[in-house]
Amino acid sequence: IKVFKGVYESLKNQGTFIFDVHSTYQMAVGFSEYSYHYQTDEFAFLWESYPGDFDHSVEHFLTFFVPDGKGKFERFDELHEERTYEIETYEKLLKAAGFPFIEVYADFEDEAPNEESARWFFVCHK
Repeated sequence: IKVFKGVYESLKNQGTFIFDVHSTYQMAVGFSEYSYHYQTDEFAFLWESYPGDFDHSVEHFLTFFVPDGKGKFERFDELHEERTYEIETYEKLLKAAGFPFIEVYADFEDEAPNEESARWFFVCHK
C-alpha cells in the first residue's frame, strides 16, 4: 500500500501508472521446478526455480559463468525471491491508495486475465 500511495501521490492529475506481475498460475505451474540452461563458448547461464516459503511465491537460483579475462570462467550466484497476490488483492490495495480506475490485462494482449494467464498488467488511472 505504501508503494501504491507513493505512486498515486507522484502522478499528475489524470496520470497513468502501469505495472505487471506474474500471476498466481505462473507461480504455481509455470515456475514449479522450472529449469533453464543456456551456454555458448563465452558464457553460461543456469536458472532453477523452486516453490517459496509463502503462498504464490518462488525462489529463482541463478548461476552465471563469465570469462575472467585469464582464460577461465568465474562463477556468480544470485537468489531472486518473488511473490505475487490474487488480482483482487492488487485491486483492493490500488483503490485504497486512491486509484479510481483500474484495468487488468493478461499476457501482453488486450485480453482479460483467465485462470491460465502467466502475467497480469495493471493500468491505473488517477
